[in-house]
Amino acid sequence: MRTSSIDPLNGFSPLESPPNINVSTPVPANSGPFKVPHKFPSTYIYLTGYLWDTESQKKAVLNALDEAKKREIKVALSLSDPFCVTRHKEDFINLLKGYATMVFCNQEEAFTLLDTKITQKAVETLSDWTETVALTIGAYGALISHQGETCYIDPLPVRVEDTTGAGDAFAAGFLYGMTHN
Repeated sequence: MRTSSIDPLNGFSPLESPPNINVSTPVPANSGPFKVPHKFPSTYIYLTGYLWDTESQKKAVLNALDEAKKREIKVALSLSDPFCVTRHKEDFINLLKGYATMVFCNQEEAFTLLDTKITQKAVETLSDWTETVALTIGAYGALISHQGETCYIDPLPVRVEDTTGAGDAFAAGFLYGMTHN
């Protein structure tokens, strides 16, 4: 099983080994037509909310999602940032309900999307829309819901220097675990 990212010039880019876990390649705002290769041996594609800023990016993402659906490839969507969620709330809800089988988000992103401050309600609602929910709660760990079964993941004690990229690193590790026995 493999994960893939979007390569703005050539369409999907299969990822084969841990050194290549670079699962989110941004689609430039001025990218041209999106190409999807005929052979696409991935189990998941991973998309981030940051890819939803311009009309050309939206068109590229929707093309990728339509191809994934046709080929029965699962879609993992990261909400990316509360700012993205605020700007694209309705679109993100539609993407989760219509395409995504997995969602990555932190507590603030989930609360912003769902207009709630109750973590359990957020997980339940997202679980109604997707097969798998990975909701991080900062220093308190994460909640994972898969096919209706929810579990809590304890965090490892670490000294945090900078949280930039923490969600992407979490998603990369989680997807690796989901796609490798």
